[in-house]
Amino acid sequence: MKKSLYLILLLLISCNKTSNSSEQVLFHDDGLAKPKLAVVKVIDNSSHNLEWDLSTELTDFLVEQLFSSSRFYLTDDFHLIGSNQLKSMELSPYSDDMRWLLEMNSSSEFVLFTEILNHHIETPISTSYNPLSHIKTLHLSLRICVLDIRRQSPKVILQETINKTYSIPFAFGKYEEDGSPLTKNTFALSPIGIAHKSILSEATKEIEDYILIAQSNMYE
Repeated sequence: MKKSLYLILLLLISCNKTSNSSEQVLFHDDGLAKPKLAVVKVIDNSSHNLEWDLSTELTDFLVEQLFSSSRFYLTDDFHLIGSNQLKSMELSPYSDDMRWLLEMNSSSEFVLFTEILNHHIETPISTSYNPLSHIKTLHLSLRICVLDIRRQSPKVILQETINKTYSIPFAFGKYEEDGSPLTKNTFALSPIGIAHKSILSEATKEIEDYILIAQSNMYE
C-alpha cells in the first residue's frame, strides 16, 4: 500500500510538469494513432568520473531523439521515478513481476527503461610522441527494456544490452542541465557527446521497431 501511494503521488506531480505535449499530435499523417510511450529517467549504475549527472544528460538526449522521430506520443508518466526511487521501493524494471506499473492510472501504452551499465574512459599508457597513441577509449554499455502495459499483465517486448567503444581524441566542455541551447549543442558536438548520441540513436531505432511491431500485434 505504501508503494502504491508513493507511485500515485509521483504521477500526480508529473501532471504538473511542463513538457512538449502541446507540440505533439496523437496521430500519424495516415490517421494511425501513435503509440503512447512513457520514458523513465535513465538509470545510472555505472562508475564514472564525469563532472555532471550522466543520467540527466542521457535522458535529455534520449527524449530529444524520440521526440524528433515523431513516431511516438511521449507522456509524462513515470518520469520522476529514478534509480533512488526504484531502490527505495524495492522495484526493478527487470523483475519477473511488473504489475506495480499498473498501479498508476497512467495513459501510457508502453514504458521505456534505460540503464547505463558501464561508462569507462580508458587512458592509454604511452610515452610515444605520436598524438594518436594518446587517444582515449570510451567503453559504453546501455541496457534498454520496453514493456507493453496495455494489458493486465505487463509484457516485455524488448530487452537488449548495447556495448560500444568510441575513440575520444580530446575532451572539451561539459553537459550543463541548466545551460543554454548553445552550450548543450556545443557539448553534443564533442567526442563524448557524439558517442552518447550515437549509442542512443541505435537504441532509439530498436525501440521504434519493437514498439511499432507490438502496436500492430505482429508478435502474437
